[in-house]
Amino acid sequence: MSGKTRQTRIGLGLVFLGLLFFLFWFDGWFSQRLTENPDRWYEDGWLFALVWGALVCLACWEFLTIAENLTGRLPRRFYLAIIFLIITERYWFTLIGLPRTSLAHVGILLMMALYLGGIWQGLRHGIVNVLQRGGVMCLAVIYMGLGGWFVVKIRQLGPTLAPDNFFGAATVVLTFILTVKSADIGAYLIGRWIGKHPWVPSISPAKTWEGFIGGVVLAMIVSSLLCLAFGIMGLGSALLFGLGMGVCGQFGDLLESMFKRDAGVKDSARMIPAFGGMLDLLDSLLVASPFAFLFLKACEGSVG
Repeated sequence: MSGKTRQTRIGLGLVFLGLLFFLFWFDGWFSQRLTENPDRWYEDGWLFALVWGALVCLACWEFLTIAENLTGRLPRRFYLAIIFLIITERYWFTLIGLPRTSLAHVGILLMMALYLGGIWQGLRHGIVNVLQRGGVMCLAVIYMGLGGWFVVKIRQLGPTLAPDNFFGAATVVLTFILTVKSADIGAYLIGRWIGKHPWVPSISPAKTWEGFIGGVVLAMIVSSLLCLAFGIMGLGSALLFGLGMGVCGQFGDLLESMFKRDAGVKDSARMIPAFGGMLDLLDSLLVASPFAFLFLKACEGSVG
């Protein structure tokens, strides 16, 4: 990587970090204002859900662009609409007065995507590339939709796990994101510094065991510092959380590398200079989110 590219990456990284902190501060501040209005018709966390849903839809657009190198044209707008509905389902279903049985709502939307996607395939393409298109369809709604939905669920754990911190209810999801992304940063820096032993050369020759271990260690350190500072969990649980997020996050990055290698592309897009596309930024979060939610949900139970 050239010096100019490295400077661009560092500069944009700081800008993204600043925007991230502002979003979570504002989301936490707005959440606090909501508690003063018990008669509100809107739900806590909707601001984060809308922003997060939009970002995942951008990542999904890139994912479908990659997939079309293998399958031909896909119904992108349909997938984006379904994925956005899945990620924000709690708020739409609550708005129309339905009970908050979130998992049932997501199941309905997932089956709707499969049925309607299958009908589109049959009417437009017949039996051409049915299995390939069906695989992309399932990946899109599960990998993007369900993975993104779990991040919103993590945000909803905030009022219980970290109610009185600077970022308010957004503290927990901020901790999750910073822990996972610290694994990406650690793997990249340690891998470039001392990485010599390839981890999975058939998928990503640049990834090394040294980078993998460095990413996990940094995630454990960041998780411990944040969880203790915010009072989310004890040191032992924080170390275990960082370990799990460090491993899951790097497997998420590896999964996207498999997609890109199969499609013959280097980056998911050229939207962000020196970084690639939105999918390159969110891949690890989408894979780690279900495991993070289960772990944090168990912590919520112990708090309650």
